[in-house]
Amino acid sequence: MNGERYSIQFIIIQIIVCLICGELTFQLAYGAYEVEPYTLDSEPHFCLVCDTKRGFGLKPGEYQVAINQAVKFTCTIGQDSFRIVSPTEKRVANKGKRLDIHGCSFVFGMGVEDSLTYPYLLQKARSNLSIRNLAVPGSGTLQALMLLEEQVKNNDLPEAIILNYASFHEERNVLGTKYREALHYGFQRSNEDVKPLFASCLFPYVSLLDTSDGLEINHIEWDDLYKHYPYRDVLASVNFVQTTLEQYHESKENASKGTRKILKAINKVCQLNQIEIVVALMTSDEQSKTIQAFCRAQGIKTLDLSLDLDNPTYTHLPYDAHPNALAHSIYAERITLDFLNNF
Repeated sequence: MNGERYSIQFIIIQIIVCLICGELTFQLAYGAYEVEPYTLDSEPHFCLVCDTKRGFGLKPGEYQVAINQAVKFTCTIGQDSFRIVSPTEKRVANKGKRLDIHGCSFVFGMGVEDSLTYPYLLQKARSNLSIRNLAVPGSGTLQALMLLEEQVKNNDLPEAIILNYASFHEERNVLGTKYREALHYGFQRSNEDVKPLFASCLFPYVSLLDTSDGLEINHIEWDDLYKHYPYRDVLASVNFVQTTLEQYHESKENASKGTRKILKAINKVCQLNQIEIVVALMTSDEQSKTIQAFCRAQGIKTLDLSLDLDNPTYTHLPYDAHPNALAHSIYAERITLDFLNNF
């Protein structure tokens, strides 16, 4: 009996030692889960608010915003809940053609003063047009479609839209695993008071389970966006397992398929309502080239706005990776030359 007991104890000790050695190996080679420090503060508090349909919205007001306590700028949200493009919100009814610009934080102008965002620069240069910056941080291509469909219902349509595309929009459109993680923990780490503000949010995404040519839009609640395995922030082995499984599932996701479906739906809405559409490519990787080829096949005009955003000349690096004022001025120049001069 004693021999059996000692054998069992020896086996248990061996298992424990192996687990400890394994964990130490993972700690040295991989590490436990860590969240990179990031802060986003504003005064008054938080201009980004919950939108029960499109995930995020904007709250009217003037805000002093700081990214990582280093990049500081003034952000003014008009009464239409979008960032201003002129010193006054007043619009003249007979001002001329209307151009709506859709996008994410790149177009919104994170880190850039109101008057230096590219939609503002375009409006300043073309007073005969009525331009709106409909970009909202955290948005993808899907939010542009949803907003456009609302405009159709409200008979509030522009003559043209510029749909800004970046390759990272593709995972946003399907709420891929990587983006769910970035969304949930990114906003939580940016400000301690974020979670209660977004507890009632519903985030839209295109279902990749739908194999038809149609478009199935689902929603998910904030609390269901993403969850850690227990002790992931302590045990490197747990972090390794969850990360590996997520990478596997991500490799099976065809985010580009979802984006192509959205673009087809947007193009259809524009054709039915005689709206001119231009897709402005803000990135130049393989995903962007694939989308460019797809747009051309669909008869959608494209513009190349891409810059080397790894170059601090065009961003706020090392503090923040968003395009800076110089980048926005280049965007405005390219759009003017390649589109507005013939609009």
